[in-house]
Amino acid sequence: MLLPFAALLRPTAYFRRVRTEAPSWTVTAAIVLLPWFAVCTAGQVLGLTVFAPDLPSEGVPTLPAYGVYSWAVISSYAVGVGCVAGLLGEAFDGRIDVDAAVAAVAAAALPAGVAKLLWPIPGLQWLGLPLLVWSLWMLYRGLGDVLGIPSGRLSHCFVSLLAALLVAVAVGWQLRDLIPGAAPAVRMGRLWLI
Repeated sequence: MLLPFAALLRPTAYFRRVRTEAPSWTVTAAIVLLPWFAVCTAGQVLGLTVFAPDLPSEGVPTLPAYGVYSWAVISSYAVGVGCVAGLLGEAFDGRIDVDAAVAAVAAAALPAGVAKLLWPIPGLQWLGLPLLVWSLWMLYRGLGDVLGIPSGRLSHCFVSLLAALLVAVAVGWQLRDLIPGAAPAVRMGRLWLI
């Protein structure tokens, strides 16, 4: 089984290997993405419990309500971006390979998950931005390598994916009232966005 943790140390070698022997996208989602996001979400909720934000008690996220919602949204975004990127590869002079694209997204999700874990800890939030930039770089680099998209067309593909992700976040923001325990009187600032 090809695990994306190797991408943290040697991303180029990992992405070249994924191009030829990527596991099924369902296997990558079930073995890597879903458990990783479950650990990150549970850790974030635990961190928000230990380092309580300055919110009323009913506004602090709980694991059953916020945790399940956050885990489901982040997991569906990651799998969706991987599937869309894999199917768009041919439109940008690459190849269609959903399995390899989801494996690249799984590798890029690792630093983003660490940023999610560090966010509630006072004094460590600043580490989140470099981790997110690293995650975006790994996604950019990984999709280009695994889908064989030429560098001139890769930026167009990447911007298209980011635009689609922003549209998905905008729709999710409009549906925020469906979050259990996130009534408008309780919801505070950016806490429910994370």
